[in-house]
Amino acid sequence: MTVPDGKIAVTEHIWVEWLQHRRVPALCPNCGQQVEAGQILGIDYRPPVEHKDEHRFIMQVCPACSVRFVDNMKMMEYHSDEQVERGEDAFHVQLGAGLWPIAGQIARLDKPEGARVLEIGGAYGFGLDFAICARGWTGEGYDPSPFAAVGTRELGLTLHQEYFTVRHLQRGPWDVAIATELLEHVSYPAAFLLLMRRALGDTGVLMLSTPNAACITPGLPASSLLPLLSPGSHTVLQTEKSLEIALNNAGFAHTHIIADGLSLIAYASSAPIALIEDDATRRAMYRNYLVARAETAGLTTDLRLGFAGRGIFEAVNDGGWAAADAAWAALLPAAQARFGLDLDNMADLPAGADTASLAGLSRMMPLGLGMILFGRAMRLLEAGQSRQQVEPLLRLALHSIEVLQRALAEHSLQDALSASLAGLLRTELLICDAAAGRAEVVAGLQKLGDEETSWRGFIELVNAGQIAVAAALKAVLPEQPGPHLPAGLRRNALLCQANFHLAPGGDVLQALACAGALRAMGAEAGALDIILFTRLVNTGHYGPAHTLLPFVEPYLLKLRAPFAPGERDALFSAGILFMQQAEDLRRAATSFARLRDGLLKAAPPGTVPDPLFWPALRGEIVVLHQLNRGGEATALLRDFIDAYPGAPDDLRAQLTITDTDKAK
Repeated sequence: MTVPDGKIAVTEHIWVEWLQHRRVPALCPNCGQQVEAGQILGIDYRPPVEHKDEHRFIMQVCPACSVRFVDNMKMMEYHSDEQVERGEDAFHVQLGAGLWPIAGQIARLDKPEGARVLEIGGAYGFGLDFAICARGWTGEGYDPSPFAAVGTRELGLTLHQEYFTVRHLQRGPWDVAIATELLEHVSYPAAFLLLMRRALGDTGVLMLSTPNAACITPGLPASSLLPLLSPGSHTVLQTEKSLEIALNNAGFAHTHIIADGLSLIAYASSAPIALIEDDATRRAMYRNYLVARAETAGLTTDLRLGFAGRGIFEAVNDGGWAAADAAWAALLPAAQARFGLDLDNMADLPAGADTASLAGLSRMMPLGLGMILFGRAMRLLEAGQSRQQVEPLLRLALHSIEVLQRALAEHSLQDALSASLAGLLRTELLICDAAAGRAEVVAGLQKLGDEETSWRGFIELVNAGQIAVAAALKAVLPEQPGPHLPAGLRRNALLCQANFHLAPGGDVLQALACAGALRAMGAEAGALDIILFTRLVNTGHYGPAHTLLPFVEPYLLKLRAPFAPGERDALFSAGILFMQQAEDLRRAATSFARLRDGLLKAAPPGTVPDPLFWPALRGEIVVLHQLNRGGEATALLRDFIDAYPGAPDDLRAQLTITDTDKAK
């Protein structure tokens, strides 16, 4: 594809060119003022469909209200069946329609059961369906597209396949009006908003969402620019300022506008607006809606696939494991009945999927298969499966998304969720490489350039015992994970970094620094302190070992036999450390005696004791002599040397010397 000078290819069919210092007289379609509009962006759209004319749009800015609008109002025909013929209906029902951006905003509205709701331009009517099923409202919708017929038939809604006009006001007034992702398609927003104001009662609320025009800048990635521009579909794009002006001009005295990523969400009313801002409640309401709808939708319908697929993904994101399992159970028979696919044992995509059109792909597999398999893999990881076990599922999920993206691109379509999931899947597969100890993961993580993911990879490499590969990755990581990382990840990274330094050839003092960083962030080092303490004593770092005593000694005092290997070693190390200072000799004797007694509980007289028994006894004997308690030392030697086999020669010799001295 050849791109003309100065232009940027957004897709194969859409080019843009940033313009500067150009102004033209224009009537603003938003605030109604005659202005000198600034022209900021030229858009060339070459439809991928034969016999369709090329179009050029110029995006302009109103200096009075800041709205963005195009000079060419040529719009798509919303009542056309072309989208259905291309398979876009299946795509939107199964994946493309953003249900949470609709449902999540409807869930904010503080209206009682029985409230009357009107949805404008809702296509299948998902917003209306959520309002009825999840909120207990009643209502109807208007949309001229053939999608409205699908919603009427399959969702059982009252959807009128026509535009909402003044003549329909007699059916009102309504308590809630919903217009999600609609205002950008309206050539004259002021007239539409005035119509919505007339449709509502005195306390009625309009809820709308629309792209945020302020995000359209030269620095925005093409993947984000395309859904904002949508040439031939979007004519007027709002900023927070322009939207507030338009709503106020339409008679809405009270407005509440939220900038959410690339979108604006607005609530407007003649009366003060009450909103529910409990995110957990809203998310639970949405999850329950998806699962309930998945279980009741027709077995082989796009709706079953869409509700169940979204249910799996959204529930996993929220940690709602029961909901994820219920959605998976609703999906399995649907995939089997419609496509003959056993999702539990799927190893590859159906033959021909790599080259199929969007419509053809919709006849082979769920279009949201990538989202579905990603959610399932995350669920299996949470349930205890290993990275090695879920890696094939993650690879199949990525392949599914790549196939869908190719089919969508044929129609100059993109799916933001699929693009995001593709990135997440590539990241998760890098983590799988790390868990498998593959050396190439270091280059992959460096190329990704994401510190958080690199620390995740480091953790997996250390846990897999791949210290050499972890060392190569550690060389390009900061000295320690910083406070900007999520607390759980930082804690795990510090623990693994300590274990990395405790590996053969490592620096125990660096491991000690990691333990200190854990405590500084309010986390307990726990077992790490015990291991560090033992290693520091064994390597002769008595001063640093003393710094750990406040954390280790309370733990040691609570130990009871039988001792685990690490507990046994820590007690012995405590005795050695206490031997270094005269004022600590009694503590040394106590540590050795506790260890000696504990080890003998598992070794009746006449049997071979634990290998650490004799060193512990030796330490105790030395300390007793230093405390001028030689008689106790001799008695201990006599009792144990006679009772247990394998006494070291030096201890036998010491007892012999003692007996000889007595004979003299």
